[in-house]
Amino acid sequence: MIITCTHCKEQIFEDYDFCTYCSRNETYYFCGTGCMLRTWLHPEAFLGADKSQLRRGVARDYFTGKPLDAGEAIWVAGSDIVGPMGPAIVPLADEASVAKFKQRHGGKATFKLSDLDDAMWEKLTGKKAAR
Repeated sequence: MIITCTHCKEQIFEDYDFCTYCSRNETYYFCGTGCMLRTWLHPEAFLGADKSQLRRGVARDYFTGKPLDAGEAIWVAGSDIVGPMGPAIVPLADEASVAKFKQRHGGKATFKLSDLDDAMWEKLTGKKAAR
């Protein structure tokens, strides 16, 4: 099954890595963390949904590939990892994984999804969060 990224419309093949569930019983799929996080910040612009309608995001842990609740993950930005849309923001399960990841790949900032706002997004990516 081929689906497209909700944000950028890039094709995603069957084993997608990132998705967001909405209270309207809809699931949105993303090609990478950047598209998912940007949409999470502004669902009104990208999904036509209010932020209160978002139930949860799911991302795959960088090391294990297992699904993680995006709200529980520790996110690392500024590493040497590149995704489909450029520098990747990487989800990890715990502090031990963050330490191991930073030792291998670097990383300038860590955050939780609840801390992410427009100002942080712009600082991490150099881009505006909403169009």
